Amino acid sequence: MYDFLLQIFLVLGLGTALYILGRHLPKVEEDTTVGSPVFDHLENWLSKIPLHEFDRAVSLYWEKFLRRSKVIVMKTENLILSHLKRHKDATSEAGKSAELISKIKESKDTSEF
Repeated sequence: MYDFLLQIFLVLGLGTALYILGRHLPKVEEDTTVGSPVFDHLENWLSKIPLHEFDRAVSLYWEKFLRRSKVIVMKTENLILSHLKRHKDATSEAGKSAELISKIKESKDTSEF
């Protein structure tokens, strides 16, 4: 239990440090020095990649995946519930037949006297 609490505090501390770092990161000014032409060319090439379309495609795929996962979970739940219901019905019928047998035995015992 103490290990778990230690891990929670460690993760919370790291999260807080990252949050503070992220809040103060925009305050750092960019260096406007001229870079090498290779990096400028690479930066121009990377800026042409349509990241918003990639993000949209990933979001659509994720949504489909989650919907299909939900359907699979619901089908599994229904399968388990139907199995449990059959098991419950079988045990309740077995209990009824056991009661019926005990009643028959009692009636035989009382009829003998």
